[in-house]
Amino acid sequence: MLTNESDSPFDNSTSSTVSNASSGNQTALGGGPHWTTTSYSTLIVQISALLTNASLVFLFAWNRSLVTAFTIYVLNLCVANILSSAFFTTLHLIDYLYAPIELPGVNWWLGDSWCTMYQYSEWLLSGSMVNAHALIALNRFWAVTFPNSYRLKQTKLAAAGICIAQWFYMHLCILPGILLDVYIYRLPVFTDIAQCHSGTDAPFEWQAAIQLLIFDFPLVIIVGVLPVVYYKASRRRKPLVTPSTGILPTGLSGGPAAGSVSAANPVNAPTRIKSSGILAMTLMTATVLVCYVPDNLYNTLWVFNLDLGSQFYQIVTVLYELTPVFDPIWFILTLPRLRHAFLETYCSPCK
Repeated sequence: MLTNESDSPFDNSTSSTVSNASSGNQTALGGGPHWTTTSYSTLIVQISALLTNASLVFLFAWNRSLVTAFTIYVLNLCVANILSSAFFTTLHLIDYLYAPIELPGVNWWLGDSWCTMYQYSEWLLSGSMVNAHALIALNRFWAVTFPNSYRLKQTKLAAAGICIAQWFYMHLCILPGILLDVYIYRLPVFTDIAQCHSGTDAPFEWQAAIQLLIFDFPLVIIVGVLPVVYYKASRRRKPLVTPSTGILPTGLSGGPAAGSVSAANPVNAPTRIKSSGILAMTLMTATVLVCYVPDNLYNTLWVFNLDLGSQFYQIVTVLYELTPVFDPIWFILTLPRLRHAFLETYCSPCK
């Protein structure tokens, strides 16, 4: 989640969340666009995120055999990335291009309704990204910790239901604060500078609860689950080592067979599949730690009225915008079937 570092979330004075500028000021603010290094980088990253995620979504739509219980969670993450890039990043970029100074929200000229959309996309769509990561982490945790339960209960329908429930849960938590801001706490004041604070002027208790529940707690899940998954996977991998001679377990091969090179493949196949899923989760977690955690740390401190300064804000903004670019790349590189289908779909026509 990105915020305007120049404003306190608790200021309900004349610099309110949205101030409707006078008509003369509206004309002045409409000049531009003012291209800077930040706006160029934002545009490049936005296009890259849309291309990488949309290509993966199209791949799932084109090749339905790729849609499994696990890849539904990947698809959910791609959809969250696309929505965030299409709505929040677009408004963020427009604000950079047409505001006289390079601080988003300080000179807001798009009006009250678009400010509400800006807040909605920032809180909900940014939150949906980190929660989609958390669902993938919990899915891997379930798979390696309770494999029998996972095989019996984790169907495509169940995965889709969990993802839909996540979006309902996010709306249930976030919409009340935005509605309170729009109808009660937001004070439209006619001043020389129109302002839009993404933090909203809703009560501090709501902002703190949402920041901790929607943004911070999922990060704890993502980081905390990974070592547990590694530990459980390493313990389950040991019994799958095929002896030089012997009988295969009936649950893996479908029946007994003499130990040989060809007979060993069915035993090692589940290990390779699990390893690729764990590798994808590892890269995803690394991206979250490097790109998402600094931004989330900044915003958590900001909610509690601790400002780290504009230089830190610029750095974490760039890192945050890279997160949706890397997500689909890691899954394509680490999941063999997905990688093969991607190369066959997008690279074969060029040969």
